Amino acid sequence: VGLLVNFAYIGTSTAQAGNVPHILGIAFALIVMFGSAFVFSKVIANSMIKDISEIIEYIHKVEFGENMGPINVTRKDELGTLQKVVGKLAANSKDKAVQEANEDPLTGLANRRFLMQRMEGLTKSQAKYVTFFIDLDGFKPINDKFGHDVGDEALQVVSDRLSACVREEDVRCRVCRV
Repeated sequence: VGLLVNFAYIGTSTAQAGNVPHILGIAFALIVMFGSAFVFSKVIANSMIKDISEIIEYIHKVEFGENMGPINVTRKDELGTLQKVVGKLAANSKDKAVQEANEDPLTGLANRRFLMQRMEGLTKSQAKYVTFFIDLDGFKPINDKFGHDVGDEALQVVSDRLSACVREEDVRCRVCRV
Protein backbone atom coordinates (compact mmCIF):
# COMPACT_ATOMS: atom_id res chain seq x y z
CA VAL A 1 0.00 0.00 0.00
CA GLY A 2 1.52 3.30 -0.97
CA LEU A 3 0.40 6.88 -1.31
CA LEU A 4 2.31 9.66 -2.95
CA VAL A 5 1.45 13.03 -1.44
CA ASN A 6 2.87 16.41 -2.34
CA PHE A 7 3.29 17.77 1.19
CA ALA A 8 4.30 21.20 -0.13
CA TYR A 9 0.87 21.43 -1.74
CA ILE A 10 -0.80 20.48 1.56
CA GLY A 11 1.06 23.21 3.40
CA THR A 12 -0.01 25.91 0.97
CA SER A 13 -3.53 24.69 0.64
CA THR A 14 -4.31 24.76 4.37
CA ALA A 15 -4.67 28.51 4.22
CA GLN A 16 -7.50 28.15 1.77
CA ALA A 17 -10.77 27.21 3.43
CA GLY A 18 -12.09 25.58 0.29
CA ASN A 19 -9.48 22.82 0.38
CA VAL A 20 -10.30 21.53 3.89
CA PRO A 21 -12.31 18.53 2.56
CA HIS A 22 -9.37 17.68 0.30
CA ILE A 23 -6.95 17.75 3.26
CA LEU A 24 -9.34 15.66 5.37
CA GLY A 25 -9.53 13.13 2.53
CA ILE A 26 -5.75 12.88 2.41
CA ALA A 27 -5.57 12.57 6.21
CA PHE A 28 -8.22 9.86 6.13
CA ALA A 29 -6.32 8.02 3.38
CA LEU A 30 -3.12 8.19 5.47
CA ILE A 31 -4.95 6.86 8.54
CA VAL A 32 -6.44 4.00 6.51
CA MET A 33 -3.06 3.25 4.95
CA PHE A 34 -1.19 3.13 8.27
CA GLY A 35 -4.05 1.25 9.96
CA SER A 36 -4.07 -1.33 7.16
CA ALA A 37 -0.30 -1.71 7.40
CA PHE A 38 -0.58 -2.21 11.17
CA VAL A 39 -3.34 -4.84 10.83
CA PHE A 40 -1.47 -6.60 8.02
CA SER A 41 1.78 -6.72 10.03
CA LYS A 42 -0.14 -7.98 13.08
CA VAL A 43 -1.65 -10.84 11.02
CA ILE A 44 1.77 -11.81 9.63
CA ALA A 45 3.39 -11.61 13.09
CA ASN A 46 0.66 -13.79 14.62
CA SER A 47 1.12 -16.36 11.86
CA MET A 48 4.87 -16.44 12.45
CA ILE A 49 4.46 -16.64 16.23
CA LYS A 50 2.03 -19.56 15.82
CA ASP A 51 4.49 -21.47 13.60
CA ILE A 52 7.46 -20.70 15.87
CA SER A 53 5.44 -21.83 18.91
CA GLU A 54 4.64 -25.12 17.14
CA ILE A 55 8.33 -25.65 16.37
CA ILE A 56 9.26 -24.98 20.02
CA GLU A 57 6.55 -27.35 21.25
CA TYR A 58 7.81 -30.06 18.86
CA ILE A 59 11.39 -29.59 20.13
CA HIS A 60 10.27 -29.87 23.78
CA LYS A 61 8.31 -33.05 23.12
CA VAL A 62 11.26 -34.63 21.30
CA GLU A 63 13.59 -33.52 24.10
CA PHE A 64 11.49 -35.40 26.64
CA GLY A 65 11.42 -38.58 24.57
CA GLU A 66 7.99 -38.33 23.00
CA ASN A 67 7.84 -40.01 19.59
CA MET A 68 6.62 -37.16 17.40
CA GLY A 69 7.15 -38.51 13.91
CA PRO A 70 8.06 -36.10 11.13
CA ILE A 71 7.35 -32.41 11.65
CA ASN A 72 4.61 -30.89 9.51
CA VAL A 73 6.30 -28.41 7.14
CA THR A 74 3.66 -25.79 6.40
CA ARG A 75 5.68 -22.90 5.01
CA LYS A 76 7.94 -22.23 2.05
CA ASP A 77 9.98 -19.44 3.62
CA GLU A 78 12.70 -19.30 6.26
CA LEU A 79 10.35 -20.78 8.88
CA GLY A 80 9.68 -23.69 6.54
CA THR A 81 13.44 -24.24 6.29
CA LEU A 82 13.63 -24.13 10.09
CA GLN A 83 10.81 -26.69 10.33
CA LYS A 84 12.71 -29.04 7.97
CA VAL A 85 15.99 -28.66 9.88
CA VAL A 86 14.31 -29.27 13.25
CA GLY A 87 12.62 -32.37 11.82
CA LYS A 88 15.93 -33.76 10.53
CA LEU A 89 17.69 -33.03 13.82
CA ALA A 90 14.91 -34.75 15.77
CA ALA A 91 15.08 -37.83 13.54
CA ASN A 92 18.87 -37.95 13.80
CA SER A 93 18.82 -37.54 17.59
CA LYS A 94 16.27 -40.34 17.91
CA ASP A 95 18.37 -42.62 15.70
CA LYS A 96 21.47 -41.70 17.68
CA ALA A 97 19.72 -42.30 21.02
CA VAL A 98 18.58 -45.76 19.88
CA GLN A 99 22.09 -46.51 18.64
CA GLU A 100 23.69 -45.36 21.90
CA ALA A 101 21.20 -47.41 23.93
CA ASN A 102 21.95 -50.60 21.99
CA GLU A 103 25.60 -50.32 20.99
CA ASP A 104 28.93 -50.61 22.76
CA PRO A 105 30.71 -47.31 22.01
CA LEU A 106 34.19 -48.84 21.95
CA THR A 107 33.67 -51.74 19.56
CA GLY A 108 30.47 -50.79 17.76
CA LEU A 109 29.05 -54.20 18.66
CA ALA A 110 25.64 -54.67 20.21
CA ASN A 111 25.59 -54.33 24.00
CA ARG A 112 24.07 -56.48 26.77
CA ARG A 113 20.75 -54.60 26.63
CA PHE A 114 20.34 -55.29 22.91
CA LEU A 115 21.33 -58.95 23.34
CA MET A 116 18.79 -59.48 26.12
CA GLN A 117 16.00 -57.86 24.05
CA ARG A 118 16.88 -59.94 21.00
CA MET A 119 17.00 -63.19 22.99
CA GLU A 120 13.68 -62.37 24.67
CA GLY A 121 12.07 -61.73 21.28
CA LEU A 122 13.45 -64.93 19.81
CA THR A 123 12.31 -66.94 22.85
CA LYS A 124 8.77 -65.50 22.67
CA SER A 125 8.54 -66.29 18.97
CA GLN A 126 9.90 -69.78 19.70
CA ALA A 127 12.59 -69.29 17.08
CA LYS A 128 15.68 -71.46 17.24
CA TYR A 129 18.95 -69.73 17.97
CA VAL A 130 22.43 -70.49 19.23
CA THR A 131 24.36 -68.47 21.77
CA PHE A 132 28.12 -68.58 21.69
CA PHE A 133 30.21 -66.77 24.30
CA ILE A 134 33.93 -66.06 24.17
CA ASP A 135 35.69 -65.03 27.36
CA LEU A 136 38.96 -63.15 26.96
CA ASP A 137 40.94 -64.71 29.81
CA GLY A 138 43.94 -62.80 31.05
CA PHE A 139 42.80 -59.50 29.56
CA LYS A 140 43.37 -57.46 32.73
CA PRO A 141 47.19 -57.79 32.52
CA ILE A 142 47.09 -56.16 29.05
CA ASN A 143 45.43 -53.09 30.53
CA ASP A 144 47.74 -53.13 33.55
CA LYS A 145 50.99 -53.57 31.61
CA PHE A 146 50.32 -51.56 28.42
CA GLY A 147 47.53 -49.17 29.46
CA HIS A 148 43.86 -48.85 28.63
CA ASP A 149 44.48 -47.40 25.15
CA VAL A 150 46.26 -50.61 24.11
CA GLY A 151 43.55 -52.69 25.84
CA ASP A 152 40.85 -50.77 23.93
CA GLU A 153 42.69 -51.35 20.67
CA ALA A 154 42.96 -55.08 21.45
CA LEU A 155 39.19 -55.25 22.05
CA GLN A 156 38.56 -53.49 18.74
CA VAL A 157 40.82 -55.96 16.90
CA VAL A 158 39.00 -58.92 18.50
CA SER A 159 35.67 -57.32 17.56
CA ASP A 160 36.73 -56.83 13.94
CA ARG A 161 38.05 -60.38 13.63
CA LEU A 162 34.94 -61.87 15.19
CA SER A 163 32.73 -59.81 12.85
CA ALA A 164 34.69 -61.07 9.85
CA CYS A 165 33.97 -64.70 10.85
CA VAL A 166 30.18 -64.54 11.08
CA ARG A 167 27.27 -63.60 8.83
CA GLU A 168 26.03 -60.00 8.71
CA GLU A 169 22.63 -60.99 10.18
CA ASP A 170 24.29 -62.70 13.20
CA VAL A 171 24.33 -60.63 16.36
CA ARG A 172 27.78 -59.87 17.66
CA CYS A 173 27.77 -58.47 21.14
CA ARG A 174 30.15 -57.23 23.80
CA VAL A 175 28.87 -58.24 27.21
CA CYS A 176 31.05 -56.55 29.80
CA ARG A 177 31.38 -57.76 33.34
CA VAL A 178 29.62 -55.61 35.86
